[in-house]
Amino acid sequence: MNFTKIQSKREAYKFVNIEKLLDDVKDYKYAIIYKLNCVETLHISDANSKKITDFLEVRAFNEKGELRVIRVGDNDYRGRIRTDEIGDCIEIIDESHLLWGNKIENEDNYTLLSEDRGTRLKLPLDVEKKQRAFVKVRNYLDKEIFEFNDWRMIDFFAMEVKEYAIYPK
Repeated sequence: MNFTKIQSKREAYKFVNIEKLLDDVKDYKYAIIYKLNCVETLHISDANSKKITDFLEVRAFNEKGELRVIRVGDNDYRGRIRTDEIGDCIEIIDESHLLWGNKIENEDNYTLLSEDRGTRLKLPLDVEKKQRAFVKVRNYLDKEIFEFNDWRMIDFFAMEVKEYAIYPK
């Protein structure tokens, strides 16, 4: 594993209402909205109160940080803002995770990935037919207990993958 040292700051976020949340996420690039019956990924510019209503979790992110809000109970929310390039020195590891889906349909800067088993994922980026979609994730290491104490999404990207295997041969 290759650890990298960066500056990063983690602070609490107080959820007030949907309108305030929409204002607070406007400088991020993407949002993932977890609901009871679906997960929606979108460009921040496409975020609106109708799409965010009744969320279980919202993650708005870009290269520099992430705002995360989780519903805990009927009307209670907890949140945090993670901002890189400011704060204390911390060790991190970035990972790229392959996203499921190889049947690709592109429309209006979004790509719909699907599998024969019924899984569908709409991503806010264009993926070419020969490419696969990934999400880049950053893990933050707590050196005292040598354990990751936080993680966040950084970006979606697509690249051509010559060969991959779900199970080792």
